[in-house]
Amino acid sequence: MNDNRDESYDTRAILEKMREEYWQGVTEEVVEEAEDQITLLTFLLGGEAFGMPAVYAKEILKIPQVIRVPRTPPSVLGIINLRGRITPIIDVRSVLGVKLYEISEGGRVIITEVEDLYTGIVVEEVLGITQIPNEEVSSVSSAIAKKDYLDGQVVIEEKPLVLINMEKMLRAPDFRSGIGKR
Repeated sequence: MNDNRDESYDTRAILEKMREEYWQGVTEEVVEEAEDQITLLTFLLGGEAFGMPAVYAKEILKIPQVIRVPRTPPSVLGIINLRGRITPIIDVRSVLGVKLYEISEGGRVIITEVEDLYTGIVVEEVLGITQIPNEEVSSVSSAIAKKDYLDGQVVIEEKPLVLINMEKMLRAPDFRSGIGKR
C-alpha cells in the first residue's frame, strides 16, 4: 500500500478550528439577541398577527391527522404521534378571544416546548421569523381580550403584532388537562 500522506495535514486540528469558529458564531448571535432584541415566530390567529419567542418553537408541521381524546377541553383538539412521542394539539384561539376562522391548506401546527410542556399549537398561517428591538414592545391595548396571556404588542410595517406569553397560556385551565409533560 502506498502511504504518501502529507504529515502537515492534521485532521484533528482542522476539525477543532471548525468547531471553535462554529461556536463563536453561535455565541455571538445569542449574546447580541439577549441584549436588545427578541426573535419572534409570527403567525395568524383569527386573522390577526401574533408572535411568540422563536426559542419555544421546535418545528412547524402541516396539520396531520389528529386523534380526538374523550373528556378533554374543546380547545384540546387531540393528539398526534410525532416520531414516537404522543403530542397534544391545541387550538389557542378561543383562549385568546379571537375569531375562529376555518383552518385552510395554509394551516400549520407549531410544535412548542416550554419548560416541561410539549405541545402543538394550530395556527391559520405561519408568517415567518422576525427580530424586533425590546424597546419597541409596548403594553397590550385595553381592547384586546384575554390580556393575561399576552406580553405586549409591537407595530411592524404599520400592522399590530401581539406577543403571546407561552408559559402563562399553556398553563391556562383550558389546556392543563390536555397538555403533555416531558
